[in-house]
Amino acid sequence: MSPKTFKACLKVLRKRHLYYLSQLITPTGTHLVSWTAYRTAYIAQLTDKRGRSLSHKWYLDIQATTTIPDSHDRLYDRYVCSPTDTPAVSLVPGVTTNQKNRHWLVTLDGIAAPLFGKQLTVQPKKDTCIIVHWTSDCLSSPGDVIRLHPCLGCDAHVPFPAANKYTTVEPRCTFTVSLLRSLILPTNSERIQLNITEVVSPYSWADLCTLVVSYYTRLSISPNFSPSLPYLNSVATYAFGTICNWPSSTRAEAAAIFATLSVTPDNSVVSIYTDSQAAVDGLRSCASFTYTNSRFYYKTTNFELWASIECCIREKRLSVLPVKVKGHDGNYWNDFANSLANSAHQSDDAFPLPEAIITSSHNVRLVYDDIVCESNPRRLFKVYYQATYMRDLLLLKRFQFTFCLTDRNDYIVDWDLTWFTLNYSLSHDASFQAHHASRHYTFKFKLFLDDLPLLEKLKITRPDLYIEILTCRSCCMRKEDLMHLILCSKRRTAMHQIFQSYQNHLFSKLHEAGDLADVDPTPMIRKLSSLSCWSISSSNWSSYALIRGCLPKLFIDLFEELSIPRQSAMKVVAAIHNNFIQKLRRRIWNPRTFDKSRWEDAMHITLKLKTTPRPSNLPVSTYVPFSSLPPPTHLVTSRDSGFDWIKNSMTQGLPWYNHLSECSIHAKRLTVFSVKVKGHDSNYWNEFADSLANSAHHSDDAVLLPMAALASSHNVRLVYDDVICESNLRRLFKTYFQAAYMNDLLSLKRFQFTFCLVDRDDYVIDWDLTWFTLNYSPVHDASFQAHHASRHYTFKFKLFLDDLPLLERLKITHPDLYIDLLTCRSCCDRKEDLMHLILCSKRRAVIHQILQSYQNHLFSKLREAGELADMDPTPLLRKLSSLSCWTISSSNWSSYALIRGCLP
Repeated sequence: MSPKTFKACLKVLRKRHLYYLSQLITPTGTHLVSWTAYRTAYIAQLTDKRGRSLSHKWYLDIQATTTIPDSHDRLYDRYVCSPTDTPAVSLVPGVTTNQKNRHWLVTLDGIAAPLFGKQLTVQPKKDTCIIVHWTSDCLSSPGDVIRLHPCLGCDAHVPFPAANKYTTVEPRCTFTVSLLRSLILPTNSERIQLNITEVVSPYSWADLCTLVVSYYTRLSISPNFSPSLPYLNSVATYAFGTICNWPSSTRAEAAAIFATLSVTPDNSVVSIYTDSQAAVDGLRSCASFTYTNSRFYYKTTNFELWASIECCIREKRLSVLPVKVKGHDGNYWNDFANSLANSAHQSDDAFPLPEAIITSSHNVRLVYDDIVCESNPRRLFKVYYQATYMRDLLLLKRFQFTFCLTDRNDYIVDWDLTWFTLNYSLSHDASFQAHHASRHYTFKFKLFLDDLPLLEKLKITRPDLYIEILTCRSCCMRKEDLMHLILCSKRRTAMHQIFQSYQNHLFSKLHEAGDLADVDPTPMIRKLSSLSCWSISSSNWSSYALIRGCLPKLFIDLFEELSIPRQSAMKVVAAIHNNFIQKLRRRIWNPRTFDKSRWEDAMHITLKLKTTPRPSNLPVSTYVPFSSLPPPTHLVTSRDSGFDWIKNSMTQGLPWYNHLSECSIHAKRLTVFSVKVKGHDSNYWNEFADSLANSAHHSDDAVLLPMAALASSHNVRLVYDDVICESNLRRLFKTYFQAAYMNDLLSLKRFQFTFCLVDRDDYVIDWDLTWFTLNYSPVHDASFQAHHASRHYTFKFKLFLDDLPLLERLKITHPDLYIDLLTCRSCCDRKEDLMHLILCSKRRAVIHQILQSYQNHLFSKLREAGELADMDPTPLLRKLSSLSCWTISSSNWSSYALIRGCLP
């Protein structure tokens, strides 16, 4: 069809359920179905109010486009298709039914088995209906007539409480079917009555099988991804390209919109129906050209893609109307679009949209390893540095135990859950007040960082008070580090009880989640109880990790298997773990602190003594504290390979918690002292270094430092045209957009005079000086006050922008007040624009005097500068006076530029 007719008749085609040209081709495949035959088949739908059935505009357009003239509707060769077998039986489509005219239907289920039923209600807007399910054994005897019996209830049953409103016989099995895939089945009984237990159709399944299957699958056409697919030869157009490795549904929607608009003809009106609110909001922003605003642009996820959509709309002059539809609501077209997307995603023939096309609307792009950043750059760098600091934290010896968990499938640390739990605050009540919360919070973080004041740490920080042979003050057997605090024989029973309480607390919450989801939680409870972290031993690092607060991923996975949202599950686990920390502090740490304080009292180590700074004359302690942590030789590689998390963050803004980069031990540990020396003070080594630098700078043999070596300390770099950005990123983007706006400004007609100065060597505009002068404010005094300054500032900018209210401008803005024939009110000779304002015969002498004053003022300042520099300014004065801008004429653009404020 022609695009114009297609747009005009789109609603009619949808109403007639016409989607493909094949629906209007005869079984022979060589001719178009005649209008008479089509009218006879669907006369109930097509007859107008006066009883006439005329050829519709859409049919005439298809006929003119696809058939050979004067050939009795014979198709062109490119539209001819293979012949199809004409079924012996013809059934009427189910879409012809309505609420007042309900029938028996036949369709197929999910496994292509026949499905029968009597219509109960019809939803014409959704093209669906609810049927009362009746069963048949037609598959076992396809040659016999179809005999239907009431279904007593099956897995497909969907409860319909309002069924009694539509039938006197209460149905036992009901569900929803699509009218677009159903056919009306003739039977010997159109009504269901109490005494009817069998309904018979005059046809057998052998008669209907081919017809029902072909009608059911007619809409399940695989999309054609061939680039040769012609646009105007298909009612449904499939844009070429899919999205690979894009987990975001919004990004996929945006890419589909971009692909669609890229093949849309110019000056079109496009209505896009989508169930994505983000896509609707993005299209509305594109329509208002919001993405040209730099601040909003970089704060939007997928900003390169949306900017390309906006650019496509602007260049093709499209009118895009986004329409929000309800998702997962049985809307045929929405489900059809989803099936297309899924088939394209799994197709080997589909190819991804090229990055060069998506990102072509801007010249500056943030690229890492050929991946274009489309998330907020500021947030990306923040997340990147957070991940870097996290990696540095895990490289500390106190966190080396995490690398022993790398190969443990039952205990993988979930850093998202860990940080959430660390920052989780318990609600205050009578037993847990603000001061309790402060102590709890401090203890929790010190435990996580292994920074509790245990004896092995105190021997380093206060060797004057705690001698090296000191052992645990509770058992007096072993040196006290964090592992011993857990395994101490005096606290082992309490520790087991606390762990058992932790486990039981999780069990109870899993039982509650199972009751809510109506799922048996026994498999999850077995999986939880099988974790190795519940057994405490010196070689079990998973229990040590749990106590430190590095929580396993399995805790959240179990709740998510019971349909609990991740955020809710994290709150539950955080509350349980904080309860565990509270018990640990009260039953383990507080008794240990009491035992230690009794020993300190006996040794006369008072609070005043402990808070007094250690003596400065004491030598630095050489004591190597005892540690249960594994030696560095136990380190293994991180479970995440490469830096894929950076790529994901650049396109999706994904969190870094579970994407920690590979850890590496620094090869060199240097201590660098910077010493300031006085420059140009005859210091031999300083002058020697200067001469080396100068000789290297002028040498042809000097090798430049490779950019890869200079920029190797970071994985994310801003590169433009193979040049790495090393200035402030925010200032760089600000400067870039200022330059872009300046470029747009100079492309306006009112600034075209600047291009006439390109070849003038004596008048090259200095835009830095120009903008400085425009923003310069004179000093206020008695003759130049604030209200004078405001008028001066306004006039200066209006003169620069050629926006003064001259007559030629007023004729456009107020044609009701200023007629076209009006001329300059001073000379009454010529029309008044800015150039005439300067050249007007009534003001020529004044303009010359003003320019002469300008020149004399510059001369005087040059003479003053010459006296200060002890130089003769005569050559400079000659050069200044030789400038062409001092001579005013209609062909001298330099004087015009000077008056406008574009300084040389």
